[in-house]
Amino acid sequence: MAKGERFKVVPEEKRSTTRFLARMLPGARPAPIAGFVAPMWPGAAKAPPRGADWVHEILFEGLRIEAQSEPKRLALYDAAGNAATKRLGRIADAVRRLPVNRVVLDGIVIVQDDGGRSDPASLARDLADGRQDRLVYYAFDLLHLDGFDLTDAPLAERKRVLKALLDEAGAGAVAYSEHLPIDGREMLRSVKAMGLAGIVSKRLDAPYVGGETKDWSETRVKAASSTRASGGKTASATATATPVKSASPKEKAGPKRDAPLLVIDGDSFAHRAYHAVPKSVRRADGKGGGAIVGFANYLIRFFQAEGPRAVLAAWDTLSVPNWRQKLFAPYQGGRVFERDIVEQLDRLPDLVAACGFANARGAGYEADDFLAAAVKAEEARGGSVVVASGDRDAFQLASDRTTIVHPLRAGEVARIGPAEVRERYGVEPAQVPDFIALRGDPSDKIPGARGMGPKGAATLLSQYATLEDALADGRFTTQAEDLRLYLRIATMDAAAPLPPLPDMKPTWPEGAALARDWGLKALADRLAALG
Repeated sequence: MAKGERFKVVPEEKRSTTRFLARMLPGARPAPIAGFVAPMWPGAAKAPPRGADWVHEILFEGLRIEAQSEPKRLALYDAAGNAATKRLGRIADAVRRLPVNRVVLDGIVIVQDDGGRSDPASLARDLADGRQDRLVYYAFDLLHLDGFDLTDAPLAERKRVLKALLDEAGAGAVAYSEHLPIDGREMLRSVKAMGLAGIVSKRLDAPYVGGETKDWSETRVKAASSTRASGGKTASATATATPVKSASPKEKAGPKRDAPLLVIDGDSFAHRAYHAVPKSVRRADGKGGGAIVGFANYLIRFFQAEGPRAVLAAWDTLSVPNWRQKLFAPYQGGRVFERDIVEQLDRLPDLVAACGFANARGAGYEADDFLAAAVKAEEARGGSVVVASGDRDAFQLASDRTTIVHPLRAGEVARIGPAEVRERYGVEPAQVPDFIALRGDPSDKIPGARGMGPKGAATLLSQYATLEDALADGRFTTQAEDLRLYLRIATMDAAAPLPPLPDMKPTWPEGAALARDWGLKALADRLAALG
């Protein structure tokens, strides 16, 4: 695609007329696209449901993908909310070309064999090889269209608009997943005769709700004579294959064996959410709700992606100076926060606790210090840690047991270990505080060594193991004490006090009840669906 065409606004005369249909659907409501939508999952069934209230789709075996497109953003997510845009370029381009300005689709990426059946083994090979030409994205649901959230609309209406949209778009890498209003048992017999895996049955009046639901059911072909009918399970159990189906939220609800401790920099993600979610999102009392909703989405996403044994949210205390500010008055000087975000930061620990997780906040400490303390404690007990933070200072915590999940743009994240720290900065994780002290950090008002940039800092730390070693060798004699102070400020304090961190089981319904009390209905519904 030529430069300048990646993001575009579809001219009025070329936009699909389905946008008018969408806004008239029962349950449709004006709303922005507010990040990843937790997928809806079918429950397993021994036999398909019967009756005129149900329709049935072919069970494709492939990669579940949620596609989101806006004028300045396009993102593909797998079922756990992980970014998949880069490895599915053909699908991304096809979604971008749809004749709408904003859309959220749910569907599955497959490769088909000569008989038109989904072939998960070929899909795995193509993705591993970077091959794109055989990928097809079968869209089976429409969650948003040009400014209207459709998740509360009945399935039959959502699919009616989806089919009209894809018919207008024409043939391509995005295809419509047909359904049939016939008897489920008859359809199951037909797909068995064709060597397919099974069927997915859906209630015509069902809204779209994240999590496993009785409104969708999956019936697989028994004792299949074709290997393709059981290929999904075979592929998902093979280490080198792309999973046919990521675990549903309920399957990921509890800690796995050797599950990590998940530690979240609460302030970092609350601020990101505050600036990403429209300020029109308010609580029942008129106070702000955007940071709460956005942070909760991050919390759910990280929990589902990491399957942790426990979760700790770490918070700054804004009401009193922290120890760094007492040592160095200019530290983080000039930062002024709007009242809306400060008030929501006070409420967010309540939501975390209601969901069954722990908080760490204490006068004089920053969230960073609790991250370091949690990493030290968990590694000491032989465990592993995932630290979610938008602050690069956290890179000092990377080790063979600790991974940093660092947000990028458009919902994507980078996983940072020691190798990635070396690649980015040219230093070891343990040298990151020395690197910051030398290079400086404008966001925190740390000046650094005069005339020292990132390359110079990395080069110096390749000659000396630490800043102190360089000072002992006579470097920076006129700045020595200042640099020692900057080093202390840049080093996270692992002695910060922690709450108990036993294995935790989420209490999503309690979180949903609190969100409902606050008047955040969509968030309440999403949390309730996880319980």
